[in-house]
Formats: sequence, C-alpha cells, structure tokens
Amino acid sequence: MAAGDGAAAASYVRSRAGSVRRTARRLDRAGNADRWSDAEIGVFWETAPTELARSELATAGGARDSRLFEYDAGEQVWCDDLYLGVGSPAGLLVEVVHQLAAATSQVLDAVLVDHSPDPAALNVVDGLLDGMPFHGVDLLSGWRERAAMYPRELAVAVIESAGVIDHFWRWEMLIERRNPVLFAGLLSSVSQQLLTMLLALNRRYGPKHKWLPTNLDLAPDDLDRRLRQVFAVAPANAAEMLAELVEETFTLVETELPEVDITRLRAIFRHRRPPLDHPPLAQ
Repeated sequence: MAAGDGAAAASYVRSRAGSVRRTARRLDRAGNADRWSDAEIGVFWETAPTELARSELATAGGARDSRLFEYDAGEQVWCDDLYLGVGSPAGLLVEVVHQLAAATSQVLDAVLVDHSPDPAALNVVDGLLDGMPFHGVDLLSGWRERAAMYPRELAVAVIESAGVIDHFWRWEMLIERRNPVLFAGLLSSVSQQLLTMLLALNRRYGPKHKWLPTNLDLAPDDLDRRLRQVFAVAPANAAEMLAELVEETFTLVETELPEVDITRLRAIFRHRRPPLDHPPLAQ
C-alpha cells in the first residue's frame, strides 16, 4: 500500500514480484490466502493519475500484461490488473486500486461521521486497516487512527440495513416449484446478510465475504459448522437451519444494541404469504 507516490508503488510491485508467491498463504492479517489468491495494492494520489502514468507504473513494476480500466465515478477509483512472472492468465494477478487521498478521507467521513452502511465504503476502511503500508506511513497511520474505533452508530446503521431480510417465505414456494437455482440464491443472499450483521455486531468493517469470518465474540453457537450445513442438507432443513441462525442473531442484536428496531426486522423476516389453495371468495 503506497500513498501519494507512483514511483514508490512501482518499486513495491517490483519488490513483491519474486516474493508474493512464497507469501501467498499469509497475505492478510487473518492468514486468509490460498493458491487462488491475488495481491492487492492501494495507491493514494494527491492529483489524479493519468492513464500514461498508470501504464508506466505497470511497466516499471515488471508487469508482463496489464489491463487499465476507466475511472469509476461511483467508487472514485481507477483500477488496474497487472500480471507478474508470466502473462495473463497464468501470471500472478496484482490488482492495483488508485484513489485520490482526498476521496479516501471522504469515504472515512461517510463511514465514521455519517455512519453510512454502504458495503463498498466499509470495504475501503477494512482495506486501510488490513493492508501492509509500504510508503506514506504517516498518511495511512492517520486514517487508521480514525478508523480504529468502530462507531456504535455505524453498527446500528449496518444492522438496520442488512437486517431487512424480506421475502424469506419464498423458500417454500421455490421448493414446490422445484427451482434449485433461485433457492440456492436465496440461501446465499440471506447468509451474506446474516454475516454482515454479525460483522457489525462485532465491530468489524466489511463485508468482504471471500472467507467465512472466524473468532467472532458475538455469534450464534457453532456458527461455522451450522452455516456450512445449510448448504449441505435437504432444502426444507436448510431453510429452517438458516432461519434459526437469523433469529439467534436478532436476539444477540436485541441484547447488545437495543436501539436497533429489532421488532421491525423480525416482522419483515417472519412475514409469510400463504398459498392460495382455493380461489378467494369475493366480499
């Protein structure tokens, strides 16, 4: 992670070219990396980088192949995919994210002051805390100090957003319609909302659900095993098991963050539209 210096970022890419493969299993502080993992570099600029500057950085870093994407106005970033060692797709993928330092400060304001539950913004803050600084340590340290204390108000906002689990009753409909594609999608989306709530409850930024979270102090008992079982048992059992996890999470939220409108979240989650076995009678 480099701040305000493209040359430093290029030097970083070069320095990592021979070592990233050897350290691929310990790229983040949680130890979550495997043979499918890539490397991610954040570069923070005082002024907007030109496409030429980004291309020269990739070349200086030893990239065999590179793909430079247009500016993403929504997330305020420029993204580059670089391949080290050999070209695409067999080389080591290095994802470089460029952002103005001022834009990063704005993201921190949105999350820490305005308590925005926006997943992309939360992931930016998580990356600032999780990355290994290479250059511009003072700037990064300042951002980290700001984000060190996860605001209680942010946890409330994230849970009140992720906790709106609507139309869960459709699991029964999808089973009867023999639609495993949408049923699997329902299980997956609700599971991700569940994990997002638990991350917020435990004051963890995210949600990057590339790995199942571990070492959560506040979570349903035996969460990892039970959540994996949801995707391994018969459909009706899966829905019932997932519903239990959601309900237990709501109970934890009710205890730890009573200001969350848990009554509303429960009502939305428990709502069930009954099937029409007979035509309704006209009034």
